[in-house]
Amino acid sequence: MLPGTLARVRHLRPELRFVLTPPGDAEPPADLALLLDHPGSGLRPTPPSAGRAGATEPVFVALPAAHPLRHHAEPAPTDLAGECRLLPTADGGCWLALFRAAHESTPFTPAAVRELPYGRREVLDPVAPGLGAAPVPGSTAPVPGVAVRPLLGTPLWLRHVLLRRRAAIDPDLADTLSGAATAAYRELAGEAPHLHDWATRTFRPPRT
Repeated sequence: MLPGTLARVRHLRPELRFVLTPPGDAEPPADLALLLDHPGSGLRPTPPSAGRAGATEPVFVALPAAHPLRHHAEPAPTDLAGECRLLPTADGGCWLALFRAAHESTPFTPAAVRELPYGRREVLDPVAPGLGAAPVPGSTAPVPGVAVRPLLGTPLWLRHVLLRRRAAIDPDLADTLSGAATAAYRELAGEAPHLHDWATRTFRPPRT
């Protein structure tokens, strides 16, 4: 979402300049952060900052294209008990916390959990040759050699959160940033056929 968000903001506010800083390396603290959080995590902005939740989306699983479960429309989490989990750590996400919360009450343990210094797209590279399965946002675009599938019952969700420093970004600019992030998410979601298929099966229009 970050490239799409920045491209839209620069078009709307060409006078702005952005400098990208890796998480945890900002000194002084960054003016703006785009995070992945999971509902119920307890994320609370500190007084100098303000947060705004954007899109909330399901977590899917990325599998090798030749995986035995590739033909399952929605594999169950227990079907993946023997798979190594590959967790990206460079996309502003909360994957390890989400993973732990999801498995606290489950009767199985994965073969292994590996945190990788990748984003959501880079983590698909070791998935393709069969080195493990990776949880990914439903809006993740498909890539050759990888099958992205929903999980049965949709047990995991993520939300996109825009965190800003109040002294640096006023409410009007925050509105612009939020709108740009929402548009960027919609574009990503539109390029993910597995998300569209899942939504078509899952959501039904109300009867009139």
